[in-house]
Amino acid sequence: MFKNYLRLLIPRIIRSLIVASLTLLITQPVPIQGFSVPNTIIAAPGFQKSDRFVSTPIPQIPRAYFPLIFDGVGAGIFGFVTLAGLPVNNVSLTLRKLVGSTSQDLAITTTNGDGYYQFLDQDPLSSGQYYQVIYNNLSLPDPIPGRLAWWKTKMVTPSLKGQWIHIGNFDIADIALGNPPNLNSLPLPVTFYWTPRVKSPSDSYRLRIVLYELGSFTDKYLSPQAGFVGNISFSAAQWSPALAYGTIYRWFIMTEAPDTASGASLYTHNITFEALP
Repeated sequence: MFKNYLRLLIPRIIRSLIVASLTLLITQPVPIQGFSVPNTIIAAPGFQKSDRFVSTPIPQIPRAYFPLIFDGVGAGIFGFVTLAGLPVNNVSLTLRKLVGSTSQDLAITTTNGDGYYQFLDQDPLSSGQYYQVIYNNLSLPDPIPGRLAWWKTKMVTPSLKGQWIHIGNFDIADIALGNPPNLNSLPLPVTFYWTPRVKSPSDSYRLRIVLYELGSFTDKYLSPQAGFVGNISFSAAQWSPALAYGTIYRWFIMTEAPDTASGASLYTHNITFEALP
């Protein structure tokens, strides 16, 4: 009887050792087939926190599965990240869950040498709940020049366990601001200039004007989407009652993708609007 028990036990032990060894050695994600791959140092505002938002980062542990052993796991959320059109390695990304007006950070991962990222084994969601992947350059002690302040992918709602969901490929090259330069005081109309991201021709740009005081930003004006352009004119016709002459504001540029993903330029320029005599 003991010999029969050993005959059954030894293959199981060998199989467990093989799987454990491969899990330790193979930790890089495998891309899904079919997807190829200025004048101020003030960073643009990112994600304003409030008591309604909960942030509980949980680092994602790299995993791998022996290809001949199928256990129904391994599916998840994935995409690719580029910098000026080229795959970019070691970019930190956060998976966020959105429920109504609250959000929770669920997992953190980094891109590999192909710019590929994935979040494995995410649970299905109910109606009104969403997953979103966040790139946040402003979370670094020293934000990386030449990259956007932040990027938010489209929101998805997986309804089944074991799905592969392509949440978005995106480019993190920055939007370089131009005129008016920092600390200008100008009468209307004012034309704002920037350098479009040539590797992201589907971008649609928006001018955003905010007030910074007491350590927080307050939105004062957000233009309609202007398409893939390098300037937006702001005249008396666009003047908002929320704005005031003689007040120092900050302006920067946002970009939006066709799938509703969005990002923002890293830097801002200060500007004051002068009233006509």
